[in-house]
Amino acid sequence: FSGKANESQRSDRRYTDAHQSSFDMANNSQLDSLYGNFSLNYKELKLRLLSDDYNIEARDGFSDVMMPPKRFIRNQFSTQAAKVDFEHPFDAHFKINSDFTFSRQKPWESSRHYEDGTPTKLLEKVIVDNYKFNAKGTWSSDDGSYIVLGNSYQTDDYTFIVSPAKPLMFENYTAYTEGVYKTAFGDLLAGLRFDYYNKFGTNLAPRVALTKQFEQFHYKLLYTHAFHTPTAGNYQLNEGYNDINTLGRHLNSLGPELTQTYEMELGYRFSRRLDMTSNIFLTHIKDLLTYSIDANYDDFYINGPESDVYGVESAIKYQHDWLGKFDVNYSLYQAHQHEPSKNYQAFKNGQLIASKINLGFPTHKATLNHTFNFTPDLSFNHSLIFFSDRLGYSGETVTHYTPEFIYNTYLRYQNMPIKGAEIGLGLYDVFNARWQYVQQYNGGHPALPAEARELMLRFSYKF
Repeated sequence: FSGKANESQRSDRRYTDAHQSSFDMANNSQLDSLYGNFSLNYKELKLRLLSDDYNIEARDGFSDVMMPPKRFIRNQFSTQAAKVDFEHPFDAHFKINSDFTFSRQKPWESSRHYEDGTPTKLLEKVIVDNYKFNAKGTWSSDDGSYIVLGNSYQTDDYTFIVSPAKPLMFENYTAYTEGVYKTAFGDLLAGLRFDYYNKFGTNLAPRVALTKQFEQFHYKLLYTHAFHTPTAGNYQLNEGYNDINTLGRHLNSLGPELTQTYEMELGYRFSRRLDMTSNIFLTHIKDLLTYSIDANYDDFYINGPESDVYGVESAIKYQHDWLGKFDVNYSLYQAHQHEPSKNYQAFKNGQLIASKINLGFPTHKATLNHTFNFTPDLSFNHSLIFFSDRLGYSGETVTHYTPEFIYNTYLRYQNMPIKGAEIGLGLYDVFNARWQYVQQYNGGHPALPAEARELMLRFSYKF
């Protein structure tokens, strides 16, 4: 069993909307969460129960204008789930697995609260019941090769409590296979997934990978397809938009989002202290599911134009006997839109700027992480993170966010005063960079301020 409860504030700074109205987020941006996880194993059976509740208090609204004073929105997200898993090995080389999962989720429950005693008003509530059954068989050989054959069936039953939208039932049948064949030059992995959706028809998603670990060198080559369907929430929003928008627009039905990914990773261990890994990737996205707004700030979803995201990720790890452990990471991300899109690119005076940058994302990110052990139980960790320029919208105005450095420190003392106990002292955002969360799409909402410099004292005990 494990559990966690949390009460916190999203920020202690001021939020300013696109029209220069503002409010103090300290004690006005409550974040509450409650999580519990229980598992029980008996012979070939496994049972897992999970409960997760998350609550957000928001006064900043959903577009460029903050809410009127003395009121706020509380958004609640909850999940209660149960899973039963059965595994039976027939011999050392063949086994079957079957599992059944049920979950009830409230992916969106929104209510307006008033500080003058006015009764709370429920604005929106969605309930989703998910049922999924999965069964598969696995055959493996002594050299590590294996093949899996399986299938699954699931339903998502959506109920809308406030919205006039009709209940929706999403059904999905999946058949899949995956296998690994080991050779002298590499391990060849191949997989194929077939999906039938009652709302979207069929899809076939292959996956092929070749990987090998030599004494000091390793490589990985990967090619994969993916398929992402719209949710009932997307449908609900679009149906509402077609009913209320005053611009005479009618949205077409949403289609699934399709992706293809190419990836190559190379790694080399120079010594027992030093190793390096580098990865390059390209992801092609077709019919990207995109959140958008119109001139009246009424929101909806569309399938956007084709898009490519590509980049490089590199990491160096160095371990010294008394200097400690060093991790250096660098990432380069760039985007190419086949057609310019105001939904996730920045435009100024009708002209596209920074065509290779998507909204909210930095092109460059670098991290230096160092851990020094004074004793086996006492350690000091600090990290320096660099983000390059970002672009975002505040209302109709494009905002440029300059490069930033964020420096965090943490002193950790384990097994004090008894084994399993831990005390830690952390100072976060030492430079007081005052980080902001920039929307990664054009929703008109200004960036949300993160916490200012923060001192944290932590106690924990594991038994």
